[in-house]
Amino acid sequence: MVKRDPRKRNNFIVSWLFVLPAVLLMGAFLLYPLLSALRISFSEYNFVYSEKPVFNGLTNYIKLFQDPHFLVAFKNTIYYTLVFFPLFMLIALCLALLLNSKVKGNGIFQTAILLPIVVPLSLAG
Repeated sequence: MVKRDPRKRNNFIVSWLFVLPAVLLMGAFLLYPLLSALRISFSEYNFVYSEKPVFNGLTNYIKLFQDPHFLVAFKNTIYYTLVFFPLFMLIALCLALLLNSKVKGNGIFQTAILLPIVVPLSLAG
């Protein structure tokens, strides 16, 4: 049986006490708007006249999926997510492996790739 060091347990608790305010603030500033938007999405609500929201169930979502503009935008989003994102990740991985390889002329390739990234940062600073 392995005994745990009580100092490690205390360090864990102290570290969480330092992080807890940030976690609570982020939770409050992220979760509250998210849950409010979700609640309002299930209701008929007029922002201009500040009427009370009237619950209408899934009516807004039914209208949303019947709108042809939304369906085109949704299809495009799915297409870019499933096709272009993995393709760009694969290209980035290949470039990273090429930058890290030990081939002749690699320094020129590294300079050509990294110079446009580094120069604007140095000019801005």
